[in-house]
Amino acid sequence: MNGIELMSQEKSFMDRLGRLSGRMGATALSHILGCKVNLKVSEIFFIPLEDIQYLLGDPGIVVAGIQHEFVNELEGYLLTLIPVELAKHHLSHLLKMEVDEDYMASPQGLSGLGELSNILCGSYISSIGNMLDIVIIPFMPHVKIDLMGAITQDIILRLKPETVQAMIIKTELIIADDVISIHILMLLEQDSLKLLADRIRLKTGVQENGNFRQDKQD
Repeated sequence: MNGIELMSQEKSFMDRLGRLSGRMGATALSHILGCKVNLKVSEIFFIPLEDIQYLLGDPGIVVAGIQHEFVNELEGYLLTLIPVELAKHHLSHLLKMEVDEDYMASPQGLSGLGELSNILCGSYISSIGNMLDIVIIPFMPHVKIDLMGAITQDIILRLKPETVQAMIIKTELIIADDVISIHILMLLEQDSLKLLADRIRLKTGVQENGNFRQDKQD
């Protein structure tokens, strides 16, 4: 298997997964922040690794990159990318204080960003595990502020050479009238990508016959 191409039923299934994880993450963040939070997953899709940079934009943008490695039935990484100005703004909400770039780069600031990513990525990991019956165990996050191109390339180089695709979760975090756009990348080793694809097909009734894929007939 070289990659995943989602059919209509599978896209609908991934949309449901996104809505579920968004509700879970929003509820958790609302309790922490003490205000109403909406977490909108606008799209979940798969792209070739070489196209990641075209999707994300200027590799020279400074971002907060929060990396979660995960193991067990799925192996790979979740990478949350937040433009540094938006990350600083969110951290101010989280800590209920004005945060400058020096504080954001401090151990306390990095810890706060890690907590944000724990909530976001935890909701996605939980939803994927529950809906696809897959056991996923995440490690504690590693937070880094650097150029977006450097952070993404570092993660890609850790994957096995045969890995060809990433799953992109486009997310909007809405706090009061503030909208924070976040990209979450799920980078799976090739065997894990195949398992994910097989479980999605199983859950949606889509199967492969020879070189073709078709909807399962009732």
